Amino acid sequence: MIVLTVFPMLLLIGIIFLRCLMVFEITPRISKAIFCPIGDSPTGCQGRSFRTSRVFFGAIGLRLVLLLAAIAAVMIRTNAELSLEECFQQMQHWDAIHYTKLVDLGYSGYMENEQHLFLVFFPGYVWLVRFIRLLVPNTVVTGMAVSSLCYAGGCCFLFKLVEGYYNAEIARDSVIYLSLFPFSLFFGFVMTEGLFLLTTTAACFYAQQKKWLFYGIWGFFAALTRMTGILVIVPALIEIISNRQSEFPLGKRVVSLIRKIPLLLMPILGSGIYLLLNAVIDGNPMAFLIHQKHWHQGYMWLPEVIQYVWNLVCEKLHTSIGWSIWLPTFLMFFVFLGILLLSSRDLKNPLSLLAFAFCYFVASYSLTWLLSAGRYMSCCFPMFIFLARLTAERPSLKRCLQGVGAVFTGIYLFAYVSGAQVM
Repeated sequence: MIVLTVFPMLLLIGIIFLRCLMVFEITPRISKAIFCPIGDSPTGCQGRSFRTSRVFFGAIGLRLVLLLAAIAAVMIRTNAELSLEECFQQMQHWDAIHYTKLVDLGYSGYMENEQHLFLVFFPGYVWLVRFIRLLVPNTVVTGMAVSSLCYAGGCCFLFKLVEGYYNAEIARDSVIYLSLFPFSLFFGFVMTEGLFLLTTTAACFYAQQKKWLFYGIWGFFAALTRMTGILVIVPALIEIISNRQSEFPLGKRVVSLIRKIPLLLMPILGSGIYLLLNAVIDGNPMAFLIHQKHWHQGYMWLPEVIQYVWNLVCEKLHTSIGWSIWLPTFLMFFVFLGILLLSSRDLKNPLSLLAFAFCYFVASYSLTWLLSAGRYMSCCFPMFIFLARLTAERPSLKRCLQGVGAVFTGIYLFAYVSGAQVM
């Protein structure tokens, strides 16, 4: 298992390294044998352009459909009479319960065994919902509304980002693949996924547009929402260095980078606010590292993670948790790794998104107790962009993948609201 993991990862690292050399105008001979020329890869049909408003309202419409499906699932499986508010409460499981209590009680008030164990949850989403709750007093309704609206906004930024790199058809397919990913169900619940999608796609979009102040603001909120939010520095750095204006020499690009460093590093400020929160609440800016031990969470060498996940697949395949967590986690690793490997050879795929996807993928899978791989990867939007690119001229495969995604989204949505270990 370690060999199956290490060899493809090393190959992928090697390809990304060659792409980085090409950014610095260094092109080894082997590059011609590895990479597909830009004009040789499918670009999809140009088609008509789509208005961003259509993307937004389409995303909201999908969330409403899934909400109605969740309500139906709750009502069907219960034998008691439930009000709509009670029905919403029945949909809160796992981390959603903790986020709800953090909004209600704050980080200082929500404790377990007289410890601030929930400092492991980043504050961006908690603070935003707490602020909006001043207008809408119901925490669960506010949290679900914020998540859904942020998801819709994230879809808009994703569409605009992809349209800038490719075309409207691939942009549309990227949004569809993201939305029909089975674990995309979390975009509508009291979870950070919707806000994290919005902040990371916005940061990458403004980096693409070279609007560095807006990138810095969105990157700050991305890092305040989740630990991996700081990774938006990676695509921004590459976008600065690989300025598409070929008349700019390398030296001028380096000078431009130095001037933009304060804005480039604004996401670090978001992480700094989180450390300050730890210091204020627990007297230690690194307190979250201590509390992570309670959740059996830490970092582990990725091949070892895949090995223990495989062991748990074999051990738990005849149980609910085997199908809800371990089998999907194992399969997703190789599916996403395959997407990265296939996409890394296509020079039309921007290096900035490729590097971001790789870093996010590795960071998300290098955990000692990987219970939420599907939820983490639902926000790895470059994967869905690359999938749309790969299937641009394969309509039958595209329809098949989207149909399978829709079916499993329904299955995992029902499992989640039923209290299964989908987390």
